[in-house]
Amino acid sequence: MIATAAFAFVHFAAVFGIACTLFCEWLSMSPAPSFAEARRIQLCDRWYGACAAVVLIVGVLRVIYFEKG
Repeated sequence: MIATAAFAFVHFAAVFGIACTLFCEWLSMSPAPSFAEARRIQLCDRWYGACAAVVLIVGVLRVIYFEKG
């Protein structure tokens, strides 16, 4: 029971992480980004990829092991 809740929490936290990285990228966008803005966008892209991988991996684990009806 605790493992199911923990996996659900990690899954939803990663989804919210994706939303936060998209918002951060949106704030960093400009017609001519400076070097600092470009680095910030690059960092946001890394976090986006990490959160997306966590969503996929934990989602598959939830389907296979925890959410069987």
